[in-house]
Amino acid sequence: MPETHIFWVYAATEARIRQSYAEIAAAASLQASTDLRAPARYNALHDGSDIPIAQQPQVDIVQLVNSWLHKDDSGHWLVIFDSADSHSSLTGAFTVNREPSNVATPKKESLAHMLPRSSRGAILVTTRNKKLALDLTGVLLEVPLMEDVEAGKLVNTKLQYLVPNQEVHSLVTLLEHLPLALVQAAAYIHKTSITIHKYIDLYNKDEGTQMRLLETDFRDLERDQNAENAVLKTWVLSFEQVKLENPKAANLLSIMSCLDAKSIPESMLQVEIPDSLDFVNALATLKAFALVIVTTSENGETFDVHRMVQLSMQRWLETRQESSSWANRALLILETAYYMLHTDGVNDKFVEYYPHTIAALAIKSKPTKESRWSRAALWYKAGVTLCRDYQNAKAHEKFITAIRLWTDLLGDANFVTLASIMMAAKNLQVLAQRDGFGMQEVEAMLLRASNGFEIAAGPQARESMTAKVCLAELYTKPEEWTKAKEILTSILRQSEDTSDCREELFEVIVDAKSAMVHIYQLEGKFRAAETLQLEVVAFSEQAFTRENFRTRAAIRRLAEIQSELGQHDNAINLLQEVLSLNQRLYGEAHVATFGIIQSLAEVYRKLKRYEESLRILEEFLP
Repeated sequence: MPETHIFWVYAATEARIRQSYAEIAAAASLQASTDLRAPARYNALHDGSDIPIAQQPQVDIVQLVNSWLHKDDSGHWLVIFDSADSHSSLTGAFTVNREPSNVATPKKESLAHMLPRSSRGAILVTTRNKKLALDLTGVLLEVPLMEDVEAGKLVNTKLQYLVPNQEVHSLVTLLEHLPLALVQAAAYIHKTSITIHKYIDLYNKDEGTQMRLLETDFRDLERDQNAENAVLKTWVLSFEQVKLENPKAANLLSIMSCLDAKSIPESMLQVEIPDSLDFVNALATLKAFALVIVTTSENGETFDVHRMVQLSMQRWLETRQESSSWANRALLILETAYYMLHTDGVNDKFVEYYPHTIAALAIKSKPTKESRWSRAALWYKAGVTLCRDYQNAKAHEKFITAIRLWTDLLGDANFVTLASIMMAAKNLQVLAQRDGFGMQEVEAMLLRASNGFEIAAGPQARESMTAKVCLAELYTKPEEWTKAKEILTSILRQSEDTSDCREELFEVIVDAKSAMVHIYQLEGKFRAAETLQLEVVAFSEQAFTRENFRTRAAIRRLAEIQSELGQHDNAINLLQEVLSLNQRLYGEAHVATFGIIQSLAEVYRKLKRYEESLRILEEFLP
């Protein structure tokens, strides 16, 4: 035997470890001593005289090899445990026959504890499981992403001919530098005699074609012949191991497979695992298997999932007949995540959640009552988000889908259906008035909501009045002013007749008076507008607070009206008060603060105080 040995152990399963150990024993011509054999009762049935010692079933082959590696005559050695992704394979219990005279239950030890520790030997473990690597060796050497040059050489080697660099780069980028995926693609291209360009076209066709390509098995003489070669099948082995080690981590990955692959927010995933420690442990498992990539920012952590991991996970869930239930679960998680923001308006989280919302809605699943509700709620949130980006046509499409789902689920006259129609119209209204697009659609939605609420709850119900105020706010053309004032006058009269529930109508009263003020402004009746707006400010402060956003908006409008009337000092004082409130509540970089600064600068400009106007803009605006 040579003085230096290199032994390779395929460590995916306990059975394969034993097989590799048997091959080592045979190569080293090892002989078993009495204490490494099974109990005498077993030996009497199997004398093994006609087969090599390493293959005799009564020999404890693991202990035989490990004992030899401990001895001086084993020389220098390196044992490579390859594909050691399973904790149970290396840290699980192996049968060890320490006491041959005892025919009772054999002793159990983990292979990790039995591994030889010798100054003459070394152990190398290749694994996708970071935690396992640390448990076994204590030393971690992470293999970085394959570089373009390395990946190009791999593809050319497997294709057995040179390919233009640009084509190779396109393939490497498409398959995200994964060696197994590149080898599989090259094998398919070589076998079918197609071009790389054709393969890329096939891959990009749809997800179904991607899955079929990634499931295609191939023969690679450089890999263990019992190892899975297809990319999807290889990932499945990791998923099954994750589920064994931490079921909650598998649940988390199931949710992530239904979302967009990039920038999945931590706050969204915590809906699935609310317990902080369980959440950290689940993520640790996914990170240990290199299934997620973590990005940390001041807004918290986000997670990326390899697209092939998503496809593989989706196929794995299909084979387990769980894909539909997890798709519905992802919808509920998203709906809950939006709800936990505790806001009716749009904030930055809406934009962050939007791509995941669209990805989850795109997955077909067996509908349940709960999932249909979640889909309606999420289509509505998607519409609200698009309104923020002034994409009114796309927002209208999302709102219509939400309304249709709620109508099918609850009926035309249900309050939730009618409220969704009204709120969708309110979100579209500003865009419609700005661009002139969709005014008829918004009017139709508001009329439907108004008529529906009147039938369901009566004309004096808050919802009925709110829908009418929104409708009046839509009428801003000169020929529509009279109609708008008639609607608003009727609402204010009705609110006075319902004094017993006047507090419930505070918002309606403020909105109706504000809409009337706007009509006066459009008509050029600034005195009448000022008088009514003073009422709005006083009423808002009484109903809400001076700091409430409705009151601050009312003060700003009063300042603008007084500026038109030449009362510039009053206007400046009011705007400075609102500016101070906004700075304290939102900070200087908020859009609400910017709006007040622009109004204040405009008043200075009207006074021909150009230096002050420029100064305040330069001081606050970027």
